[in-house]
Amino acid sequence: MNSSTHSRCVVTITYLSIGLLLLLQNACIPRPGLDERVARAKRKEVVLKEAVLALRMQTRRGLDLADSLYRLATELDPREPRAYDGLGCVATYRGKLIDAEYYFRKAIHYNPRYARAYVHLAFLAARKGENGEARQILEQAIRLDPMSYRARNNYAAILMKRSGNSTERKKAMEELQKAFSLAPQGDERVQRNLSAIADLHQP
Repeated sequence: MNSSTHSRCVVTITYLSIGLLLLLQNACIPRPGLDERVARAKRKEVVLKEAVLALRMQTRRGLDLADSLYRLATELDPREPRAYDGLGCVATYRGKLIDAEYYFRKAIHYNPRYARAYVHLAFLAARKGENGEARQILEQAIRLDPMSYRARNNYAAILMKRSGNSTERKKAMEELQKAFSLAPQGDERVQRNLSAIADLHQP
């Protein structure tokens, strides 16, 4: 055996040894059992509920807590769309709109049918003055979740911006009525838009 052949054999054996070592290491890593997965899922739900309560405070302390809790939820489940959507909401309140869009799109990536992330993404589009894009996104959200009163309420708000168009105004009223029937009793945002569109009908 010449030196060149010997060298190739040594390299091959080395790579095979490394591969075998990695396989053995992976085999030794304990995988979470059913009980652990169930416990982790339950803990995730608790964390998400706590994060929502913290987010609703809309204070610096509340946002910091919500941010930490949503990040913990992503550690418990790296594919949880609600956690990324929550991080997007935190970023929105902090005025970090580029980060917010990233998180909303990440939520949609993990669950393309998660309508709430579309609603939040449409809010960002409307905030940038991109009402056409916001409208399309909200229409998609309503198709995905016809029960989403937030999507219908925000869709109506977009239509109301074209109040000079009687067809759009009529459609906005229809969507607001649907939102009102779906929303929790006394939802302020729906009530506010209903009052606004009623004013548009005044002579």
